[in-house]
Amino acid sequence: MDNSIHKGFKDSNDGYTAAINAVFAILIAGTFLFGGIKSGTVNNTFLLNLMFYIIITPIITVTLTKMMYAGENTMIVEDALSRINGILDRKPLEQETDKKHPADTSITFENVSFRYPGAADDALHDVTLKINAGEQVAFVGPSGGVNVKNIDEKELMDTVSFVFQDSHLLKMSIMDNVRMGKKDATRQEVMEALKNAQCGDIIEKLPDGTDTVIGSKGTYLSGGEAQRIAIARQ
Repeated sequence: MDNSIHKGFKDSNDGYTAAINAVFAILIAGTFLFGGIKSGTVNNTFLLNLMFYIIITPIITVTLTKMMYAGENTMIVEDALSRINGILDRKPLEQETDKKHPADTSITFENVSFRYPGAADDALHDVTLKINAGEQVAFVGPSGGVNVKNIDEKELMDTVSFVFQDSHLLKMSIMDNVRMGKKDATRQEVMEALKNAQCGDIIEKLPDGTDTVIGSKGTYLSGGEAQRIAIARQ
């Protein structure tokens, strides 16, 4: 969070707390004073007791409030640390000593069957399929060479790209967003990646083309358009 925003929230909360404490103290004082006047016992002892409650009551309230927030923050931190430790404690994937290299980008399925946990029937049953390099194939429904387990992890990540349904682009130019996938990419390489990802119509409608900063001057992309830019970024 921006420091100025955080400071604004803090100042606002401090102001509310001070106002609530002041109202609370006035109510306590008014109640005691009214009771003393009604009973006719307003004397030095009564006034001293009244001053004591006026001073001490807000202090107790503030102390208890701080203790409550401190306890809540402690639980939040402990939960966050527990989740972080859970990730750090996970063992890395085992790497094959006899590492293979894919001959091309074709994909082969041989007698593949799959069933979701608890399902009565197979989602895939005895599927045999080969997708040649360069072919475009669409699978309708839940998605499901060399065995990927035998490919080096870094090489696999350099070969396979993942574009999720909820794609996020940073508030920078289209050019810089695509270059995040390859820092030293030339402008020509970026343009080629955008062309291959079918982003030509997106670039044409933007005021500054690939130099348009996403989110500036009301320039935003739809979910599908953001996905195509994300594909080019891969």
